[in-house]
Amino acid sequence: MNGVCEFSSRCAVFAGRSVAPDAAFRYRDHFCTGDRRACARWALASAIGIERVPDDLLPQQHARADEFLIQVV
Repeated sequence: MNGVCEFSSRCAVFAGRSVAPDAAFRYRDHFCTGDRRACARWALASAIGIERVPDDLLPQQHARADEFLIQVV
């Protein structure tokens, strides 16, 4: 998947609201403009909507995203 993630305009990690600026840059480079299918935030947003994704969920926290999904479904 190429281009910027479709959830970037409302993503706390992309905006740098939930992580340090240097971490936000690395996450954006790897997940948001790279392989967003590897991003736990993208997967959860695809399932339940970006507005329900916890701001503090990091892109590599797949187990936490799965637990959150189980709780909300």
